[in-house]
Formats: sequence, C-alpha cells, structure tokens
Amino acid sequence: MYILEYNNGFKREKVKVKMFDCHHRQEPRERPQEKKVLEIPKADFLKFLAESKRDGYASDIEPYKGWFGTKCFFNSNVFIGDFLYHYQDEYSGYFESSGNEIVAITPIKKSENLPIENPIPIWVMSYGFHPEDGMQHPYERDLEFSKETFKFLRQALSNPNPHFPVRGPKNFESGNFLYIFNHLGSIEGFTGKETIIYRNKPIFQQNINGKLLQHKNLEIRLV
Repeated sequence: MYILEYNNGFKREKVKVKMFDCHHRQEPRERPQEKKVLEIPKADFLKFLAESKRDGYASDIEPYKGWFGTKCFFNSNVFIGDFLYHYQDEYSGYFESSGNEIVAITPIKKSENLPIENPIPIWVMSYGFHPEDGMQHPYERDLEFSKETFKFLRQALSNPNPHFPVRGPKNFESGNFLYIFNHLGSIEGFTGKETIIYRNKPIFQQNINGKLLQHKNLEIRLV
C-alpha cells in the first residue's frame, strides 16, 4: 500500500492507492467441472437418421413453414433404447438452396451423473453452402426441369446407405438420371458432395459437411 499526495488546486490530500504485489499469493482458480460422457448406440442413431431422411424431404409430405419462410421437416419423440430422438431439417431456396439437419436426444433414464431433462443436440449436417451448389447451366432457372430433377433427387434420398445415411446411396440411376454421392470421413465428422447427371451432363450438385457435436461439460460418443 502506497500513499500518494497531490494538489487538487485547493488543498493537499492524501489518497491511498493499492499497488499490485507480484509476490502476493493468488487464490486458486475454480476447478472446471468434470466432463460427463454420454454414450449413444451407433446402430440406433443410424437407424433413426435413415428413417428421418425417408420421412422428410425424400417423402411426398408438405414441409412446415419456419421463420422467414424456411421449409422444415420434423421427426420427434421417437423412443429407441434409452433415448428419445428428435430430428429437424430446415432449408430455404429452390434452384439454389441451403439448409441444415440436426439430431437431438433426451435420455429417458435420469441419474445423478447425468441429470438431463431437455433435448441435447448431438449431430448436425449442413448442405448447399458452396456458391456453385444448385442447378447447373443451362438449367439454373428452368422450373419444369428442376421439378423433374428434384423428384429424382427425392428418389435417391429415399434409399440412403444404412451405414452412412447422410444423403443418398453411392450410386442411384433411374431413366436418364444418375445420382452420385462421395464422401470423406465418418458419421462423426465428414465432408461430401452429391451430383446428378442427366444424359452424361452434370446438371445439379450439392456440397455437404457434418459432425458429432461436443458440449462444454458433456462429451458425446457413438458406441
């Protein structure tokens, strides 16, 4: 502690100024909370994701309207094992669209180590974020041909790879249309690209990426 004297124009005053003591022992920091682990059966997760894909955009049902006119598909409150599963797909646009899918779960069995009551987002996928994604030249704004293309896309997406139900199968063909999907990585973290070819000419493409989410004090594992 030091004493500082100064003149404020009227009289001299003494003011106590607290100085930093580099040798002063600081209080120990608060220990971070122990990170909990939530293990989810991978087979159950993949099964739910594949079913949600088939019952969402790939189906003939009309999407719900979300904020700002977005289109949404839901599959909620599905009991599988010890968890309640929830799925949402939300996108906007038509010739060029962009969106994301998210899966959340609620543990049915509560415990002292995992007292969770609200849905926990565990997995997310984004699609259509690349500037060149969407319908390709010369069909960028061809409404009728785009309708035919997206009808074929829904057929492909209704047949997802059961071991990697992120988009459609690796290859799918119907009439003059050919669907191709390639990816790198696993369901825990990946990038990919789907392409539709019409009479040997690429007429639609879409890039995707996705991953398992990790939270501040909760580690998500697929086992």
